[in-house]
Amino acid sequence: MIILSFILIIITFFLKKKIILKKENNPKSISFLIPARDESKVIENLLKSIINQTVKINPSDIYVIVEDKNDPTISICNKYNVSVIIRKNLDLKTKGYALDDGLKQIKKKYDLYFIMDADNVLDSKFVEEMLNSYREG
Repeated sequence: MIILSFILIIITFFLKKKIILKKENNPKSISFLIPARDESKVIENLLKSIINQTVKINPSDIYVIVEDKNDPTISICNKYNVSVIIRKNLDLKTKGYALDDGLKQIKKKYDLYFIMDADNVLDSKFVEEMLNSYREG
C-alpha cells in the first residue's frame, strides 16, 4: 500500500501541468446564495453588508434559502426585498442540499455566484475585490 501511494505521488508530480488562468471580462450578472435555516439572529448584518457594497447588488439577486415558511428569517429578508427560496425536499438536510434545491428554483442564470454563511459580514469592498480577482483569472 505504501509503495502504491509513493508511485501515485511520483506520477502526479511528473504529470502535473502548469495551470494557466484565463483572464475574464466583468460578469454581467452576480448572485448571492445564502443557506439560512433559523438564522434570524444573524442574517440582517450580512444583508446590510451585501447591500452596502461599493459594487451595486440588486436585492432581488440575493437568495436566502430556508426550510420552513414560518422561519423568522423570511420577515428580515422581506424587509430588504431579498429573494427567499423555501426548500421543497427536506429529506436531505445539509448546506449542499440546500444550495442544490435553491439553484434548481432560481429561474435566472448568473455569471457569478457568491455562497455565504448567514453569519458572515462583508467588508464594503468584498465584491469589488472579488471582481478584480475574477478579471485576472
